[in-house]
Amino acid sequence: MTDKPADRHQANQSQAPAPVTSTTSSLGSLRQRALVVAGEITASGFKLVNAIVFAYGPKETLKHTVSTIGHISPSSSAADKEQHDHDTPPRLRLVRHIGQGQCGTVFALVGTGMVLKISNGPAKNDVLFQDCQIHKHVEEVFAAIPSAQRPDVSIPQFRSWINPLNEIFWRDMPPNALSGFSKGYALLSERIFPLPAPIRDAIFDRYAPKELLGARQKAAALAEQKNQDCLVRVYLGRRMNKERTAVNFKLRNFELHVDEIEDLALVGLSAAACSSAMAQSLAVMHWGANIDASDVEFVLGSAPMIKAVPTRQEILSMGPDGAMYPSKSLNFKAGSVGLWLLDFNECNEFDPKEASWLEVLVKGFFWNDPYYPRPDAMCGSSGREKQLWIVFKEAYLDATKGMYEGEFQKAVAFIEAIEAEGRKRASGKSLFSA
Repeated sequence: MTDKPADRHQANQSQAPAPVTSTTSSLGSLRQRALVVAGEITASGFKLVNAIVFAYGPKETLKHTVSTIGHISPSSSAADKEQHDHDTPPRLRLVRHIGQGQCGTVFALVGTGMVLKISNGPAKNDVLFQDCQIHKHVEEVFAAIPSAQRPDVSIPQFRSWINPLNEIFWRDMPPNALSGFSKGYALLSERIFPLPAPIRDAIFDRYAPKELLGARQKAAALAEQKNQDCLVRVYLGRRMNKERTAVNFKLRNFELHVDEIEDLALVGLSAAACSSAMAQSLAVMHWGANIDASDVEFVLGSAPMIKAVPTRQEILSMGPDGAMYPSKSLNFKAGSVGLWLLDFNECNEFDPKEASWLEVLVKGFFWNDPYYPRPDAMCGSSGREKQLWIVFKEAYLDATKGMYEGEFQKAVAFIEAIEAEGRKRASGKSLFSA
């Protein structure tokens, strides 16, 4: 999964945010440096940005935070609560509803860093088990890739498959009246945490409808749970073509479109960097895992830091009567932001030796949400979008050649088929929807 730094770095609240002065096309390189707004890297490591340093307006805040994959300090009441619950005995913890999909309802096991995705009923048990086994398969395939070649995308760590007869597990769950939370088939995995409060506030200020931007309206909206559980879907294959309304506006699963990324002139989290990471991930799913990658999601989210385990030398220096080290391992008040890959319940394995493999992969590409850039023939809008497709195409082919050279010609055929379908879409002769 993501590399999570040791929690040894202190927030620097005395320095003003530094302006961004350089760009990068690599998400990986961004993980090697702190957020620029937090100040420069010092010999002691990363400096963590605190919410109070954000003096920018919403556009500039987004430009300097969402745009930069790095290490941050949420410094919010939500983080404080997560930390409190992390240090609370299991039977006193809370379970909170944070989302629902077609096959399962997702609950955060507050304070644990885990989520439980419970089947939406007997008809969805097999679908959720499909999600479970494909999730684990993809995780293992990614883990086997040398770190220098691994795409700059995180996958929530698989923890366990839970069935209704697992009394040990269900016994430790707190009594709960939440709709959908009951004994059943469930997938236990790492939680992707919401984007920190400063980023959520900036997204709200930038994109919320005007009628929600008054002081009272904004405070009420941001207090709603649906706006605190903020993950951002990165849509590189769709432009924002309608006004957001107050009735439907929410930050949970917020859709950030390609023209909005352009509008923000993002530094660091460029559309090109996301395009490359998605393409490399798709190549791994196709030729490493042999799955069609149908309906997977790419979102921006965060992860808490893992506290450093004390070294032997540190233990010796403190002696037997020194201060106690905390027994808990997660620090919810500091963490990292990155691109995550999730939701495998619609994925199917394919045999590259069967004649149908190409049709299967093309359908998986176009029937997905518009995360991937589309070939320029179907975009027909800006040169930037055409360039995004070129970036995607080259990254997909380079990743396949570098890791799965024996499948390279199939990868070329896949790209050519996608481009051919793009031409059909442009002429209105395709059955795929835009």
